[in-house]
Amino acid sequence: MKKLKHEDIVSLHEVIDDESSDQLFLVLEYVPGGVLLEWDEDCSQFFAPHGDRPAGDACNASHRLMLYSEALAAELVLSMLHGLEYLHMHHFAHRDIKPQNCLVATNPDGGHSVKIADFGVAHHFDEEDHLKPKPLKELSRSKSRGQVTRTEGTYAFWAPEMCEGGAFNAYSADVWAVGVCVFAMLFGALPFSAEKGDSAGLFEAIQTRDLLLPEDCSPDAASFLRGMLSKDPSSRLSLTEALEHPWLHSAPPGGKAQKSHPVVLPPPTTEEVASAVSPIERFIVHSPSSMLQPMKRKSSSEAHLHGADPKPHSQKACAVM
Repeated sequence: MKKLKHEDIVSLHEVIDDESSDQLFLVLEYVPGGVLLEWDEDCSQFFAPHGDRPAGDACNASHRLMLYSEALAAELVLSMLHGLEYLHMHHFAHRDIKPQNCLVATNPDGGHSVKIADFGVAHHFDEEDHLKPKPLKELSRSKSRGQVTRTEGTYAFWAPEMCEGGAFNAYSADVWAVGVCVFAMLFGALPFSAEKGDSAGLFEAIQTRDLLLPEDCSPDAASFLRGMLSKDPSSRLSLTEALEHPWLHSAPPGGKAQKSHPVVLPPPTTEEVASAVSPIERFIVHSPSSMLQPMKRKSSSEAHLHGADPKPHSQKACAVM
């Protein structure tokens, strides 16, 4: 992860090992804009701290909640997809794409972008580093690459194939999760839901319920959402197709629609792997105590419960500018 450098991914600057306390410190890029969406308990819906239009109904009016216009949403989704494109090109599936793991950054030109964060359950298909590269369009529909059997992440953002059991393509599941985020950005709700605590009902809705879109959803946005949220992985948009979709060209001129293709890095060398973690003796750690949340190492048998809000279990993190 230290080797991955992209403007739409939160950078990992350093990993510091404190053997005396059995903890790790992750020194991460600081993104002051905060999360893409937050949840309002009173109105039972998402709202956008950086939104540019009122959410609309009476409850939201009294709470002054905001959501994203299609133009601003397209601008942010472009950067999210470029970050995911970079990860998939390097054979990483994030596996927990959701608004709380997407941070909003302000660009030098005054525009906004998204930085993908929290790689606590990400999967690196390192065996693919040594295979002939596949185009992203083929990668997300492959039956041999990107295959996992263990489900991770947050239930509401699971793709239908994750609810069935068995192997599925983790790259394509990431695309579905972006589609759920886009729906929430525009409408403040989840596309498929059930009563709180009814996991079986939620899985059934994800697998069987039709996607319903509000009447004021533009034709291009509707087409984009239906493509991202296709229940059949073989007909779901690939990242390449998503980035070429007309809806994303509603982003402001000068956005990232014409961004150059990222360079694929070679796999890390033995020396890079050996030097990836630094002993704490090399550093003077100085940070407000509120930024340091100790998390002791845990064995693989103590992995987090599915559906919970996943956090890295073996890490102690601090942020730097």
